[in-house]
Amino acid sequence: MSPRERIVIVGGGPAGLAAARAYRAAGGGGEVTILAGERHPPYRRPPLSKEFLRGAMARAELPIEPPRWFAEHDIALRAGTEAAVLEPERGRVVTVHDEVFPFDACLLATGSEPARPPLPGADDPEVLVLRTVEDSERLAARALPGVRAVVIGAGFIGCEAAASLAMRGARVTVVAPEELPQEARLGDEVGRRIAGWLEEHGVRLALGCEVEAIAPAEGGGRVVRAAGAEHPADLVLLAAGARPRL
Repeated sequence: MSPRERIVIVGGGPAGLAAARAYRAAGGGGEVTILAGERHPPYRRPPLSKEFLRGAMARAELPIEPPRWFAEHDIALRAGTEAAVLEPERGRVVTVHDEVFPFDACLLATGSEPARPPLPGADDPEVLVLRTVEDSERLAARALPGVRAVVIGAGFIGCEAAASLAMRGARVTVVAPEELPQEARLGDEVGRRIAGWLEEHGVRLALGCEVEAIAPAEGGGRVVRAAGAEHPADLVLLAAGARPRL
């Protein structure tokens, strides 16, 4: 009997899971290993800025497949295993803890990560981003009623998170360079509708404003400076797009 081919998938998100599922569905009989940097099985990310952030969905509802699915399909899920080095000439992946995973074929499905633009204060760890379930939980824990929240960015994540934070009782301001939310992607009419929905939830819009800096404020919190105005904040969510997770 010839040895089974070894497939290593680097990335434990929906794309990595979909690839493993499709390989099995197509009759692939090799050894499949998924290296997932997060300590969770692949889960749905869209609810992190919506139902999960609002408290309308439990963490247990996030996984795409139940844990038994991986055993039933003979797929080894290595959660909390972060790849560090790819050596294609030697056919292996090495993790941050020096574990070695040999492969005959390797799929990179590492996804994206929140971008932090090069402006003063954007790299402050107290300036939050939203990508993982832990990010969403951290944001929800701080979004207490009456808290001043400033969301930087009017894309999908920014608008969804702003509405969710407002539903939790936070006083939310969206600061973004666009004149309307999603204007460049979806056009003026949709942008006006989104703006109207946000305002119905009590979200204040400071649009057409380039953020200049995020700085500590006297007495605690942060202040977001944009277009000559200052927006005080107890929490700041940076939703300024994403970049490939290389």
